[in-house]
Amino acid sequence: MAKVLYSATQPLDAALVKSGAQKYSGLVPYFVSGPLHRDVGAVGIAGAFLHVVAWILAFVMDILAVGKLDADTDKVHWDYWFYSFLVFCVAFAVLLITTIVHAVGLAKVPEGAMPPAAMTLITSGVFITIVFNVLLVMNAATIHAVTVADADSATAQTDFRHYAIWALMAKIYIGEFLKNNIIWAGAAEEYTDK
Repeated sequence: MAKVLYSATQPLDAALVKSGAQKYSGLVPYFVSGPLHRDVGAVGIAGAFLHVVAWILAFVMDILAVGKLDADTDKVHWDYWFYSFLVFCVAFAVLLITTIVHAVGLAKVPEGAMPPAAMTLITSGVFITIVFNVLLVMNAATIHAVTVADADSATAQTDFRHYAIWALMAKIYIGEFLKNNIIWAGAAEEYTDK
């Protein structure tokens, strides 16, 4: 007895399906702005702009926040801030170097093909800095061992809290920009099952 196979039931060869896929190498790496990695357009430019603004805002707010700390009396806050800023700077440096190398054409990062270790330095750095920033915000009321009579300490405490909150919000946006751009791009063609 012969079996009849209908073409609609036969699985397509994955290699055949993927052979028409395009490889993109736009202005910025896909994790900075997925749409701008593919084409120059308003959506990609807006996304890249907002992503860059979030990194800069977080960096500036961290610098302003540490200016309100006293390394001698605010040792716990100083530790939280220092380790938060350290991993943030590592993540920022990896992202910045990769973006510059990609933009000038020294080495293009294909969609979904950022080495996992390098991507982990960025994404984990952002996650770790968010955790430490939450600790800073939660403990902001204890900087300078503030007393009601000490107006300067109260002002420093309020300013510190505001800077830490703004830094936290910017870092959460950074994490979401990274996550959504990574998901949007998907895995690199050469690393997917065929």
